[in-house]
Amino acid sequence: PDSPLRYCVGGRTPVARLLTEVIRDERVGKRPLQMRQLDDLADLNQCHIVYLSGDDRDGHSAAIELARGRAMLTVGAVDDFAAAGGMITLISRGKRLRPMINKQALELAGLKVSSKLLRVAIVTEG
Repeated sequence: PDSPLRYCVGGRTPVARLLTEVIRDERVGKRPLQMRQLDDLADLNQCHIVYLSGDDRDGHSAAIELARGRAMLTVGAVDDFAAAGGMITLISRGKRLRPMINKQALELAGLKVSSKLLRVAIVTEG
């Protein structure tokens, strides 16, 4: 399909502005990439990839629950995001980010992770 692939960002964070710039005029196959600010969890069903910033931990739990079992990649920036059921946590180590991957959450959603990403990631089973 030619429908947009939507990146959604929850919480007020500079990531939204940066992501908008990075994906402008980009495509995955024939699908254009779009960025949306996620102001209401009711809009979560319009997202394919969701990034949740560290400023709304209550919202994280609700978003993880709404996304559970759906082919929607959830990414968070708080250390316990993957342990709470999110798919990928971005962990800051000095000037670098290291992904922590919740393999069980990804499998439940029918999503796969590249072997290259798994080699550099911390992998949890749930």
